[in-house]
Amino acid sequence: CALPICSELTIASFDETMGRFSRAIIIVNPVSGRGRSQRISERVQRELENRDLACAVCVTSGSGDAMNWS
Repeated sequence: CALPICSELTIASFDETMGRFSRAIIIVNPVSGRGRSQRISERVQRELENRDLACAVCVTSGSGDAMNWS
């Protein structure tokens, strides 16, 4: 797996279903993980784009942002 935050099973499952999707939204809480979430989200975005999936990264700035975007 190219990303340490996922397992091979997750990538395999993604590969099997990727044909169903053409876009993704990555929602990031910048406070989460002591700031690591931003770096991880950039790596996730690159991995998805390498698989021809268009991505948008949305960084939360307050309570309820993630719920409103999902």
